[in-house]
Amino acid sequence: MSLLKATSIHDTIVKVLEETENILDDELRSLDNIKNDENELNQIRRRRIEEMKKAQELRRKYKSMGHGKYDIVTDEREFFDVIKRSENVICHFFRPTTTRCEIFDKHLSKLAEKHLEARFIKINAEKAQFICSSLNIRILPTIALIKNSILIHKIIGFEELCSKDDFTTLQLEELLEKRGSIKITSKCGEE
Repeated sequence: MSLLKATSIHDTIVKVLEETENILDDELRSLDNIKNDENELNQIRRRRIEEMKKAQELRRKYKSMGHGKYDIVTDEREFFDVIKRSENVICHFFRPTTTRCEIFDKHLSKLAEKHLEARFIKINAEKAQFICSSLNIRILPTIALIKNSILIHKIIGFEELCSKDDFTTLQLEELLEKRGSIKITSKCGEE
């Protein structure tokens, strides 16, 4: 075999080996990227688990404070205790003989179960005259939206709900969100 032919074969073998090495290097880089992606996914997974744990702890805290249900507050002292303990309170001022108050009750009881970020209560306006006077509540039903013990808004009667008795729970939910008392993550079912 001539020297020229041997050199040519050698050069070809070197080229093939270099190309093979480049292919292997690309595959190794690809594997490294997969490992990096796996590490990234693991970090995202850990963060998400931590967020879920915090959310669960917050739900437990809210439940322990009476959130998640629609309670009747029997007197003014209890009312003030509730608004001191809970940062966000939705209070329905009612009269037992007022039909429209029952309509609010139906919707608020559904929303209380769904929106743990707010404490839903109701108080008989006839037994809370001092509070009604202080908050200037003259028309029933009225829903007082209270944040950090401060009245931020009043929903008086059904005037913000198209003044109709047949408004939906979703309409009330959207109004409460618009006024800053709750956050809608999924729409409340209509019934």
